[in-house]
Amino acid sequence: MKVIEKNGILKNNAQESLTVANFLYKNKKSSLWIIVTSYYSMFYLANALLHKSGYKVGPKEVSSKSFMALCFSILFTFYNIIYSIIYSIIECAITCF
Repeated sequence: MKVIEKNGILKNNAQESLTVANFLYKNKKSSLWIIVTSYYSMFYLANALLHKSGYKVGPKEVSSKSFMALCFSILFTFYNIIYSIIYSIIECAITCF
């Protein structure tokens, strides 16, 4: 399967998972399934990013544990970047006013 096709499928799965999580949240349904579908959205996006970077998950490729470690590493990095940006904005707002 071509990289573009695989990434398209993964992105669609991520969007669908996020749509389901949003539906569950808005309709005050199971917190467990909101978390599960949100997690899978991040999982599919991380998988697409890794696949685009040349990493492949499967029986003959990167093990699932290695894949999960890479996913969490990427998500943690994004979290730190976003946290730094938000912190800078708040710090600037406090100093400017």
